[in-house]
Amino acid sequence: MESPATPRGARRRSLLGQYRPHTKFGTPNRINQAAQVIYKSLLNTVESFGLPLPVLVTETLTFADASLHISARLSPEGWGWVVCGRRLLIWQYRDKRQRGAPSTPSSSLPVTCYELTLPQTDLAHKAELVCVYTTDGNQVPSCTGISPEGVVRYWHSISHDGGYVEKTADLHGQECDSLVDANPVGCVLATTTCTVVLIQSNITGGRHNINIRTLQGSGGWLGGLGRRVSSLFFSAMPSSQSVETKLIRAVALSESSDGAARVCVVAGLCAQLWHLASPERLVAEIDLQRTLRDAFLHASMFPPGDPASLDVHILDIQSWNGGLLLLTAAVNTVRSPQMRYALAHMCTDEEGGAGQLLSLVPLQATIGSSNRLGSDNSHNGPHLIATSTTAFLYDRSRVIVVSCITPNDKPDIIELNSNGDQLLGVGLCFGVPLFFSKLHGVISVTSNEKLQDLTICESPVASPRPTDAFDGHLSLYEIDPRAVVEASETAGQGSTAELLKAAFLHHMRREHTASRTLLNELFPPGEETSDIDSPLDRTVLAVATDLVNDVPASDPRWNQANVSSGGAALGSSSSMQIGLQLQDKRRAFTLLLEFLRSTGLWARLGGATPTDNVPAPTVLLLRGLAEKLTAAIALRTLQQQHQHQHAIDTAIQQVMAKSAEDDEEETINKSAALSPSDLFYKQVSRIERAIIHATDWCSEQDASGCAPPALSQLIAKVNSVIISVLQEVLKYRHQHVEFYALTPSAGKLHLEYVTWTSCLKAGNLQSALRTQQSLSARRARRAPVELRGELKTQAASLAAAALEFAKERVDAFVGESKRKEIVVKEFAQIRSDMILPLVDDGDFEHASNLAEKFHDFDILVSICETSSNREKLYHYMDKFENMGFRQCAFKWFMNRGRGGQAALLKAFPHHSIALSQWLTEQGVENQEEMDHFIDDDLDSEMDAPVSKVADSTVALATDGTELLWLHELRADRWLQAANTLIQLSENETESVNRMTIQASLAKLCAFAAEDERENRKGTYENLVESANCRLVLAEHHNLPAPLLAAHGLEADNLRVMEPRDIIDMFIMSSGNGLTEYDYSRALGLCDLVSNADQEITQRDIMELRRRIWCSTILVDSWNKYDMDAPLNTIENMMFFKVISAVHLLYSNLDEYLVSLETILRSPELSELVADKGFQYLIKLGYEHVHESHDVNVMSYTESV
Repeated sequence: MESPATPRGARRRSLLGQYRPHTKFGTPNRINQAAQVIYKSLLNTVESFGLPLPVLVTETLTFADASLHISARLSPEGWGWVVCGRRLLIWQYRDKRQRGAPSTPSSSLPVTCYELTLPQTDLAHKAELVCVYTTDGNQVPSCTGISPEGVVRYWHSISHDGGYVEKTADLHGQECDSLVDANPVGCVLATTTCTVVLIQSNITGGRHNINIRTLQGSGGWLGGLGRRVSSLFFSAMPSSQSVETKLIRAVALSESSDGAARVCVVAGLCAQLWHLASPERLVAEIDLQRTLRDAFLHASMFPPGDPASLDVHILDIQSWNGGLLLLTAAVNTVRSPQMRYALAHMCTDEEGGAGQLLSLVPLQATIGSSNRLGSDNSHNGPHLIATSTTAFLYDRSRVIVVSCITPNDKPDIIELNSNGDQLLGVGLCFGVPLFFSKLHGVISVTSNEKLQDLTICESPVASPRPTDAFDGHLSLYEIDPRAVVEASETAGQGSTAELLKAAFLHHMRREHTASRTLLNELFPPGEETSDIDSPLDRTVLAVATDLVNDVPASDPRWNQANVSSGGAALGSSSSMQIGLQLQDKRRAFTLLLEFLRSTGLWARLGGATPTDNVPAPTVLLLRGLAEKLTAAIALRTLQQQHQHQHAIDTAIQQVMAKSAEDDEEETINKSAALSPSDLFYKQVSRIERAIIHATDWCSEQDASGCAPPALSQLIAKVNSVIISVLQEVLKYRHQHVEFYALTPSAGKLHLEYVTWTSCLKAGNLQSALRTQQSLSARRARRAPVELRGELKTQAASLAAAALEFAKERVDAFVGESKRKEIVVKEFAQIRSDMILPLVDDGDFEHASNLAEKFHDFDILVSICETSSNREKLYHYMDKFENMGFRQCAFKWFMNRGRGGQAALLKAFPHHSIALSQWLTEQGVENQEEMDHFIDDDLDSEMDAPVSKVADSTVALATDGTELLWLHELRADRWLQAANTLIQLSENETESVNRMTIQASLAKLCAFAAEDERENRKGTYENLVESANCRLVLAEHHNLPAPLLAAHGLEADNLRVMEPRDIIDMFIMSSGNGLTEYDYSRALGLCDLVSNADQEITQRDIMELRRRIWCSTILVDSWNKYDMDAPLNTIENMMFFKVISAVHLLYSNLDEYLVSLETILRSPELSELVADKGFQYLIKLGYEHVHESHDVNVMSYTESV
């Protein structure tokens, strides 16, 4: 833009010196950047935006060859890409978890960068020939890239560089200029000479493919029905290579009234409007030369004169506010070489007015002081990007901020002239203009003032502009609100709903005083509405429901049918076409919601009970009606397409037939000649019936034995309709999350989000979707090859929609509650039922996408293990680290028996600490029985390395602690493993064999801890001692056969008994087949009693020994003995045999033998002690023990 000097009023600023956080290589350090203001003027702020740049992108920008052309592009979905040579770098610059546009960059996680390779070319690749977009049901986006010569390369997933499909477009040598994202239809390629090519991806035979088709305009003078009158007076777009007809830009427009994608192509001063519904057609060719000349003259930008002397140019275009915004320039070379600029708003409505100029906003005459504006569309600029009120004119070195609404006297000029910085690309995200700076990455330019949007009011539906207030066929503008009030009063008590309608009509007529007076009478401002079904909530819901169900105003058949709207028909349309009638209802519904917001009624809405008797927040019920309007419009659009007409007609006929049987519909005169579609679309509030009956139709055909090929085709067609409708509903819901946020009054009620899409009652939409998804997945296995892949994809899409609807109930809960637990379990069951069939069919791609999106971690782990993809499993563990994925993965392996437990120990080398913590927690929470372990297996492996024993004894593990020691062995933590095994053996109560194995392994682990033994000698010794104690106890469980038989025990199936219990068994045996060595073992067990029970005293130990000795005395008879040789009699008695055995086994007889006094005072021996012969023999025996074994028993005898 040239100018003699910079105007005094212009605000020119440089980014130099405002932001210099460079690394040692001179590259901005964006990895850990916080929210950073790069530059701030009085009017605008330039600041960093979104997630930090990936390191790969930063390095590419820094070290790229200066000869390479670098360009960038930012999509509204939050994806950005940089093209440098054949390298295509793609990353996500906006965190999708944040609602709306992020105000600050996020630096919590590294940003993943995907690198793809573009086709070979002799020219320079550019970002304008690349589109990155997300297809339905996929988390990772797809990508289409084109070389300037026309080689098309398509990646279904950007995560796989080699997984592309490549075709060459037949362009006859034309150079490609730009690629426009027109999804879900496809991408539109425009060449520099205005050829328009449609590129679509599809799946053929289970493989991804692309179709390339050049779009042709209609031939003949009239050019078909779609061509407008403008093309009769102006010639079609020339195809010469002149400057005037060189391509300016191709842009995607807002959807048409039937929901189809639209594209506008501008070259020179001509524009083409393309309608991309099947079949694609050229709907208008417009010559803008005369229109722009007249507009410049009418705006007094040039002195009056001959319009032919005015040379006009279109420099750039952008889709804007439902139309097209053009950056234009004009010069009268006869009078002055001064170029003047303006922003022109052009209508692109196909129904009428296409090409009409709605406004022209002059820009400052010298706005292009340092930029050379020519009539060509050079890469140096200027280019245009605009929000609803502000336009940003930019080239590679500066941005000029101007108003789109009012004339610009003092534009804000921001220059980038520091360290070779330049703008490489632009984009819009949630209405925020974004620029990609070579030095600063993604930056935003936002106004410092909260400018009110003057062109489009905040609206949940595509709201008409204020200038369109009386467009369309709405009849509400013809209704007199005073007549509504009078009719309501004449009927008796005034209807609250009718009075609210009257207030709304007053509001639409700008009669705000009358509207406010009625509202104050109906709903006093101070009145609390915290209860469910308050008068306000019931009235608003009733009015909104009446609106969407109103009958057409001018269709005589409805008058003949004796059907009325039951009051003021706010949603009534004068159109005869169902599609336009639905559009008018949507306009009226939008105006009603805006009325509720502007009058403050919206903030007071709480909860209401609809016809299904499930209370819900009123704002969500209103959202449901808006969604049903969206679904009705989408369904009607599909019905008008040949491939879907039969399926939808059949579903509607079944709906109406069922309604007639149940007397659900109003009584209608049969002679009214109303079609089933007329009746069906009138009742918008029950539009879901079409989907429900369509699924019932498929189930009936399946049950009736319909031929498999025909049934598969039917299911595929019905699925296509259902998915298309639900996608529109979800699109609407996602676009208006903030608009339908709960009001404070609704939040206090703590109502569940039970909406028309999430209710689980039988016969509702949710159950129909689950039935259809199950049928589709089941039929996909036996479908023809050409339909198998399509049915699988459709089954996944149905599951995604159903789960998206069901998940809303779970997400609505705040905090924990029993009801939330129930809802979460219900959702988990639905999720499992819908994803598992895909897993069973081997459709891992769709199943993993769904499981990842809806957090079914068990299925993700199962898929990773089934497909032997541990790397993917580790990726999920890191990605969902804060959501419990690791614990879920550990538990999944744990529950898979021996093989799963063995895999658990080997699968997570990089998560050793987390696994140890989890196993410890599981051991505390769960002490289940362990599987038995065969003694022969242990004996055969005791000489093997400890690791081998560990691997072969996974059978021991049934809970966390029992696996923990194996995990610690793999980590070479020997003493920790020994300690864990000791704890297991001490806690073991069911199996002596298992306790023996655990104690033996603990001792073995302690011996193996050579490196730790010296540093932790005390710990080592304690562990060995504890292991020895358990092994001794195990040895004492080798009880004599008579003792086992006496107590009904089996040697091979002994439970672990405490030492005192074993001693009691010996005492109570009365000597049945026991030997002196058996009683000696019982005496030795007394030592273990003190180890097992820390509270036992030495007196308690002596009492146990006394009881054992007394039991040995009672084994024999003491009344008969040889008086001539009493010692011979004593030597054959059990008491003295045990004394000899103890002396032989333990050496220290003094410690084990109780005193003679203790024996004589024992109550068990009271009868024997009274016998003088017993006293003689026992004293003689003690004396003999003293002499024979050198045991000091004299004190005993003396005391006696």
